[in-house]
Amino acid sequence: MAEGGETPRKNPFRDFFSDINVMDVAISALIVAGVIYSIQYHKFMMMLEKSGYTDLSSRLAKVESEIAAAKRKSTEANAAGRPGMRRRRGVITL
Repeated sequence: MAEGGETPRKNPFRDFFSDINVMDVAISALIVAGVIYSIQYHKFMMMLEKSGYTDLSSRLAKVESEIAAAKRKSTEANAAGRPGMRRRRGVITL
């Protein structure tokens, strides 16, 4: 001991972690958890936005097809004329 030797330690695993600051580890864990949560949140919101645009697009296509069908029926009814008329006009499709 007089020459600067060290005494053997009993638990090297515990000695390795003995100088770690618990507050630093807790703050680092909170930061990492916050970043991971933020990534997952934005990923989820992008998925919702994408599915919302898909749903909106399909609903718009459905409404457009219904409008086109109603327009076709109106055109055919106008081309056929009134039921009491003798002469019939030809059906015009656009």
